[in-house]
Amino acid sequence: MVRIGYALGLAQFELGQLRGALHTTQTSRRFTPDGHPNLDFVEALAHMQLGQLAEAEQLLRRARSVHGRAFAQPVLPAITAELAQLK
Repeated sequence: MVRIGYALGLAQFELGQLRGALHTTQTSRRFTPDGHPNLDFVEALAHMQLGQLAEAEQLLRRARSVHGRAFAQPVLPAITAELAQLK
């Protein structure tokens, strides 16, 4: 469910369907109890565009905190590796 949620959520984000992207990632998260940085990243992007910066920051911090951890669904390296460089 992570791949579908990530791909659809990112497509919705790129089309400006921010609420749809949030709904998609949050729905996908129900099938991934431990969460997933790919979903956190897309959800954070949507929150940023909506001006919900506190929510976006929390999600980006969560995605960054799992850098190097293995997941059943692959993590896009750029997400956790680049976020890990942020302070």
